[in-house]
Amino acid sequence: MAGTLNLKKLASGKSSEFEAFTQIYASPVYKICMSVVQDERTARQTAIAAFVDMYKSIAEVMSYKTDEWVYRKTYIFAKNYVQEQGYAAQPVSVPLFTEAKLYDIGDAPVMLDVQTDIVTALAVLQDDNRELIYLRDMFQFDYRQIASMTGLSEGVIKARIDFGRSAIKNILIHKWSAGHGQEEI
Repeated sequence: MAGTLNLKKLASGKSSEFEAFTQIYASPVYKICMSVVQDERTARQTAIAAFVDMYKSIAEVMSYKTDEWVYRKTYIFAKNYVQEQGYAAQPVSVPLFTEAKLYDIGDAPVMLDVQTDIVTALAVLQDDNRELIYLRDMFQFDYRQIASMTGLSEGVIKARIDFGRSAIKNILIHKWSAGHGQEEI
């Protein structure tokens, strides 16, 4: 990503370079903030505040790989910002599926509200595991990027995501096979 940036100019605080920097990193920074705050409006506000914080400490970028510095700086900033502002996490409104799907479970096909069921299952997970699943599965960050953001090793991240996915799978299997939330067609 940083190939189009002049890091020396960026580190010196040149506004034109920082503007290019914000254009390149706007989407990943927003996604990281969204994974932490789980509310679109608050994520936008947090992303803006994160860029202001990055601008104040832009000289640090020369000591890191740019992508890793941005991801880690944003993630840590967003976690602290949420705590300082006292925001309560809200359910993520990013659509996982566009509509309910028809499934054949047992003897009769049923209509399941998959999105609601998945969001409900995610809510059961511990906050840290849920954030890792959002970062990996919803926002498509790779394990290296997530490790850079969180300071966790890739092995720990993979284990927690695997545990979280298994827990979600078990919750959904139990819910769907028990007949909760099903409407016969």
